[in-house]
Amino acid sequence: MTSSDIVPIANITWLANAAAFYWMTAASEDCVNAAERGLALADKHGIHIWDMFLCSQGTFGKMFARGEADSAD
Repeated sequence: MTSSDIVPIANITWLANAAAFYWMTAASEDCVNAAERGLALADKHGIHIWDMFLCSQGTFGKMFARGEADSAD
């Protein structure tokens, strides 16, 4: 890892945590936006350690935005 890799990793980590925060505070649109931005950065820099988390947060955000989370009852 080089020092130039640190900034993208930090940004992806930040967006993963932001997506989780937005999901937990019912800010579904912000959650999906943060997850998509994190995944775009991951693709751009080839850093995929947070992909599963970002994908799951984006999925949860979209489900809650559509009201589909209650349909599992």
